[in-house]
Order: sequence, then structure tokens, then C-alpha cells
Amino acid sequence: MAIRPDSKIVKISHLVRDEVEKYVISKNKNDEFGMPSYVDDEDLTGACAIASYVLYRVLRKLNVSAKFALGDNHCWVQCSDWVIDLTATQFGYKEKVLFSKILAILKYINR
Repeated sequence: MAIRPDSKIVKISHLVRDEVEKYVISKNKNDEFGMPSYVDDEDLTGACAIASYVLYRVLRKLNVSAKFALGDNHCWVQCSDWVIDLTATQFGYKEKVLFSKILAILKYINR
């Protein structure tokens, strides 16, 4: 499976990222308790589990084969041999959503 820029998976991934961003910002501004202090409005540091799990559930509802992946300190979604990371911005990634072949990611993190 290839993830093309115009694919349903790409569009859904960006939509989920946008909705998680809105949720985090609204909770930090409008809720007297807000989000936990480790969740950052701008790069979504601390929201990887929430964002990834929401994307995973949406994709599964649409019958897309996806896995919720949990590493030592980070979560993402895997579709076939692709990684979808909605919060890679917390590591300095410039685009809102990271789409990468899993082998490229494993090489990058030395696993």
C-alpha cells in the first residue's frame, strides 16, 4: 500500500491532527483545569497517544488496516509499512503530519 498525497488516509490524518489541535487549544483556554501541563498547544508535545488513538479508531471504522503503535515515549499509527505521526512536530518536524516508510523511521531511531 502506498500513501498518496491525495489519498483518504492523508486527508483523514490531517483532519484528525487539526481537530486534536483545536481540542488542546480550547481546553487550555476555556477549561479552568486545562490540559495537563505537559501538553503543548503549538507542537502537541504530550498529545501523541490521544492523537494517534483517535486516528487509529477512525481508520479502523473505515476498514483501513491500521495499528496503534506505542514506543518508549511516543505513539503513532502504522498502516502497512507506513508510519503516520500526528505529533512529529514535537521533535522539530516542520509538516503537521509525518508520513514515512517504517524502515526509514527504524533506521532513524537506530532499531
